[in-house]
Amino acid sequence: MSAHDREAWTIDDIRREFERYSALVNAADLAPSTKSTYLAHADRFVRWLAGEVHIAPGRRPSA
Repeated sequence: MSAHDREAWTIDDIRREFERYSALVNAADLAPSTKSTYLAHADRFVRWLAGEVHIAPGRRPSA
């Protein structure tokens, strides 16, 4: 796929796809903790894309 073939996704498109992903994860034969991890990280990423999550820069631990 070339750059010209790609279409822009809106945040609503991404949220709809996240809902599809959530349904797949919830239907999968996975441990509850695995499902929670998959969904929490994906949800946080979608919310970050939407500008709803702000990650403050942290300090690196000294070596």
